[in-house]
Amino acid sequence: MWPLTRNDVYKKFKKCLVKEGLSGKIFDEISQRLAFSANASSYLMIPKIIVKVENDDDVISTIKLANSYNLPFNFKGPGTSLSGQCLSDSILIVLGGSWTRQKIEKNGEKITHKSKRKKIKWEKKFSITKLEN
Repeated sequence: MWPLTRNDVYKKFKKCLVKEGLSGKIFDEISQRLAFSANASSYLMIPKIIVKVENDDDVISTIKLANSYNLPFNFKGPGTSLSGQCLSDSILIVLGGSWTRQKIEKNGEKITHKSKRKKIKWEKKFSITKLEN
């Protein structure tokens, strides 16, 4: 079998994410990708795939799966700057309105999100380091 192309990897990523029971939405049509790529900056990067997450499990699954495929990702959510910091040409994780209780510490090296079910901590590279119930 031939080696996977980069597009094949994103297709496989999407298939696995759906299989894991993502409760959010996945956008991969070009019109959707263009719509999510627009912001007030002068930059344009079109993501290969957009994952709109609805809960902690969606975020955990998306990050773990992206890391397993060695795919870079970035976040866009309520209050995200519109100067290019939330752009991605890979995976764009869009946080819904329920993502409003984060605490950023140590100059952005530690992010804690509190939800009703879990406490999630991320390190600078956004690899999940600890889950607390």
